[in-house]
Amino acid sequence: MLLPVMLRLTSQSMRRRAVFSPLERQICTAPQGGIASAVKNNFLLGRRPQAQRSPKHFPPSPPMRFSYSTEETIPKPENEEEDALALLETFSADVSSLGPAPDEKSCLQVSYTIIYEVMRYLARHGEGSESYLSIFMNSEAPENSNIGRARKSIFQLTKHLVRLLSSVSSLRVSQPVILGLVGALEPYITVYDGEGDAQGWKTFWSQAQPVLLELGAQLSEEVVQTHD
Repeated sequence: MLLPVMLRLTSQSMRRRAVFSPLERQICTAPQGGIASAVKNNFLLGRRPQAQRSPKHFPPSPPMRFSYSTEETIPKPENEEEDALALLETFSADVSSLGPAPDEKSCLQVSYTIIYEVMRYLARHGEGSESYLSIFMNSEAPENSNIGRARKSIFQLTKHLVRLLSSVSSLRVSQPVILGLVGALEPYITVYDGEGDAQGWKTFWSQAQPVLLELGAQLSEEVVQTHD
């Protein structure tokens, strides 16, 4: 995964498990080392999560379709950026169409996958991710530009994540740490409307992104436990 807690999943172990889940097969097509490089360099321009955990298994796929292709083996640089962005936007639309989670397990699984996909998109440049992440956070970008569209999708996914985790009331008792992190995200999404200027985005993302990373670490542990 794109979170520090997933860096210990080697490409070999990921490929061995690829027969079990469509999502796992898709993840195996991510550029080798890209995720690790981006996160190890600067933890996506945020603070290191307080805890790093090493899951035994990759989590099951959530009840939605993912469109990361496993069939194309020859990269097409001229299309990579637009394709990655289109997939992120499609994923955001898929998540927005979901109703309240039917139970805690489904809620945690889908929430975990949301963070996974956001962080994988941000770390897709491998060794060049540090430069991209700086541009993503700081640059002036029109709303219809690739940066502007990616920001909008990630903001929407953050809102969906908060909505989803807040929809299962029993999590407040069973997962107080996770719900505490959700509570920390809520003021950031209420003060930023998703259409702000570069400074507005920088303020939002610098605050929300470290919380998302820690939330991903907590969800990783819980998803693995419920899957075992």
